Amino acid sequence: MQFVLEQFTPAEAAEASGMTQMTLRNMRRKGIWEAPEGHARYDIGGIGQMRIVEQLYARGISRRHAADISEQVVDEAFVHFVGHPNSYSEAAYDAAWADVEAAFLEGCYGFEVEGLEEIEPLRDETPEVRIKRLMINHRLVSEAKATFGIVDRTLLEWCAVWPDGEIGLYANADLSKAFVHENIRKSHRGPEGPVLLIDLWQFGRATIESLPRPPIKLADESS
Repeated sequence: MQFVLEQFTPAEAAEASGMTQMTLRNMRRKGIWEAPEGHARYDIGGIGQMRIVEQLYARGISRRHAADISEQVVDEAFVHFVGHPNSYSEAAYDAAWADVEAAFLEGCYGFEVEGLEEIEPLRDETPEVRIKRLMINHRLVSEAKATFGIVDRTLLEWCAVWPDGEIGLYANADLSKAFVHENIRKSHRGPEGPVLLIDLWQFGRATIESLPRPPIKLADESS
């Protein structure tokens, strides 16, 4: 399977991000936002950036500066977009399901199923269906990571935007009570802490759920 990013119209992007089309046009005219060739279309990365820009602008950061910050945040969040099961189109799921069914018929699962008992069943699904669901997700995510060149990407869960515009990226293990106390509440960047603290997984989920259709589809799939 090969994937591409779904494209959204300016109206769809505005609805999903909370940024008005007029604001987006003004940012493009001023060179703050890259102007796409031809008819303007935006993928999930662009819409995610718009959401970050609006959050930072509401906290007193200029949209020009916020646009630079948003690019870094979304670059780190992209692995979370890919990892969410709701990111994929129905056709992508169908293709993955066909691959999994073939693997079952051949008795070759392709990967070790560990921690199956820890995965909450959906409705009354059988253990076999649960295994297939894990395999489908594994197949989709693996193929998407290969397509978008993020196979070896380290997964970080938190992003802090500091008052001076610097960005800090952290894993869950970094955000212990002691870490928060020493490095956020009393950091050299100011006692008020970060301007914005983003849970990248939740940010990815919220961005995906704001869209009118899944943001990742098969390369040969029509719009």
